[in-house]
Amino acid sequence: MTSGVVETVVVRSADGTAIACDVTGRGPALVVVHGSLRAARHYGALAAALSDDFTVHTMDRRGRGGSGPQGAAYDIDRECDDLVAVLAHAKANLVFGHSYGGVVALETMLRRPDTPVTRLAVYEPAVSLNGAISNEWLPELELAVAEGRTVDGLFSIISGLELAGPLEHVPVRLRRAMVKVATRGVLLADMTELLPTVHAEVATATALDSDGTKFAGIATDTLLMAGERGPAYLRDVVATLADVMPHARPTILPRLTHNAPDLDAPAAVAAELRRYFG
Repeated sequence: MTSGVVETVVVRSADGTAIACDVTGRGPALVVVHGSLRAARHYGALAAALSDDFTVHTMDRRGRGGSGPQGAAYDIDRECDDLVAVLAHAKANLVFGHSYGGVVALETMLRRPDTPVTRLAVYEPAVSLNGAISNEWLPELELAVAEGRTVDGLFSIISGLELAGPLEHVPVRLRRAMVKVATRGVLLADMTELLPTVHAEVATATALDSDGTKFAGIATDTLLMAGERGPAYLRDVVATLADVMPHARPTILPRLTHNAPDLDAPAAVAAELRRYFG
C-alpha cells in the first residue's frame, strides 16, 4: 500500500463550478463518486486500499469539501458534467459510484455515451424503481436543517431511506436516542456541514424514478454490488439492473451494509473492485 499521501486537484465543470478531487496511488486512473451525506474524505480507507494498483481520484461532489456549491440550478445533468470533467482531467476509463454516486455514474453513462469509461462498478446505487424511494419525509428534513437540528435531520434520513438495518425493529424513541448518542463532536460537525446537500440529491433521485428499462441503454461493462445487510430495495435495484443492462453482472456481498465502501468494510469492497478492474 502506498503512503496515503493525497494531492488535491481542482477541475472546472461545464458551468464553471470547481470540483475538487483527492488523488492518491499509482497505476490506471480510477474515479470514485461518493454518496449522499458523504465527501471525498470519507473514502480515504477505500482509496488507500486501492492505491497500489490504481491512481484513485476521489471526487468531492458539488456542495462539499473543496468543491463549489450545488447552486440554484442543481440537477443530475450538473452532476454528470462534473464527473465528465474529472474523467477528462484524470484520463480515466474506470469509475466506482456508491449510493447516490452510483446514480450519478449510471446517469452519466446514459446521458454522456461518448465518455471514455470502459468499466463501471456501483455499490447499492440509490436508483428509485417504481416509487421504491420515498420523498415524503423531505419537508421534515428541510425544517430540521433550517432550525439547525442536525440529529433530527439525520434521523429523518435514516428512517426515510430505510438505513437502520438490524435496528429497524427497535422502537422509534430508542433509535432516535441512539442517533443522538452516536452523533457528537467531530461527527456532529461533519453531519451539520453535509446535511444541507441531501434534500436536493434525494429530490433528484426520486424525480428520476422509472421502471428501470431505460438502463438497457448502458452498454458499458458494469459490476453491480450490494450488501447482504443493506436495504432490500437496493438489492432489488441490483437484480433489476442486471436483468436489463446488456453487460452487467450482479454480486451480493455477505454481511456487508450500505456503508461498506466508506465506513464498515472498505477493504472488502476494494478487494472486489481490484478483481473487477484489474
